[in-house]
Amino acid sequence: MNPGEYPDIHFKLDDGRVVTVDSFVWEPCYNRVITVGHEGESVEKTTARKRLTIENLAAGFKVNYLKPPLINQHPPRIPNSAMTAWLSSAPMSPGALYSFAIVLFFADYVKETSIEAILRRCLFDFDWEAHAEDVSEESNRVWKEVFLDRTLH
Repeated sequence: MNPGEYPDIHFKLDDGRVVTVDSFVWEPCYNRVITVGHEGESVEKTTARKRLTIENLAAGFKVNYLKPPLINQHPPRIPNSAMTAWLSSAPMSPGALYSFAIVLFFADYVKETSIEAILRRCLFDFDWEAHAEDVSEESNRVWKEVFLDRTLH
């Protein structure tokens, strides 16, 4: 498959906006079940560690953090996976090149579930207008300079 032939991964939000997935990171939250009732502190440390890792990768850009839902069982637990999506869409204001958002969320990963299905299920009601940012030519140029400087030095 040639690079130009790679399929885009995209999905639609509740408001009808089509969002493209530019990058996606999936990480297990733990290698054993962490229950909330007995290990509340471990749950907090696990979610905080995942958030810090993604914020470092985001190079200073705002990361939208969706608090993990509790899985209703006895005892309750958090989902088994932390997922981060770098998303882009059409600009929200005239003159912008595009809009983007970085979202860290938690979900139970089930084998043979597509990335699109996971994103659709977990982010269908994400408020793009409230949380995404527009990118102008100038901010894109500055980002590239900072990114290249960090990468090359």
